[in-house]
Amino acid sequence: MEKAELQVWLKDTTGFDFDDIPQELVPVFQSLQDRIFHSERKVKALLRQKQLFTLLVNGTVDMFVMFSAKDYRVEYVSPNIEYLLGMVRDDIWNNVWSIYDTAVDEVHKPDMEELMQIPLGGSVQSLNEHMNQRTGERRWYRKTIYHFFLNHDHKFILVISDRTTEMEMQKQLELSIELTKSANEAK
Repeated sequence: MEKAELQVWLKDTTGFDFDDIPQELVPVFQSLQDRIFHSERKVKALLRQKQLFTLLVNGTVDMFVMFSAKDYRVEYVSPNIEYLLGMVRDDIWNNVWSIYDTAVDEVHKPDMEELMQIPLGGSVQSLNEHMNQRTGERRWYRKTIYHFFLNHDHKFILVISDRTTEMEMQKQLELSIELTKSANEAK
């Protein structure tokens, strides 16, 4: 670090003038300033990563919830859940299975024994129609629960993906097949 930069930093952070400190302490202040500078850069980099991840998650129709095998403790809830399902994120932080309450029909909520039977790196899926709690709009979502091991703890990621377009296309295809069969039988 240049002497001029150190002088400015010292004055800004401590109020001391560079000429007021003993010369033998200058290397100590340089080291301290370097450590603070590098720590600030790391914090800024982490904040940028978090902001980018949040932008990515908000820009997708997939929702993510990460929870621990210990008492279903929720560790992450993507912010777009509020918009896509009309739920308050705090509800999910308090009870991961509250997402299942938005299903139009009753859905099975897996218990811990069932979740622990998912092989590490494996997943289970279900497809259900859900209703947005604010707008009443109905959409089809595929829920996939992934099992992994991190920091000596079993964790699960619940990924909720909008499959409404696929379901509508499938219904149209089934209707077209039905009409084709009926037309062929009428000949």
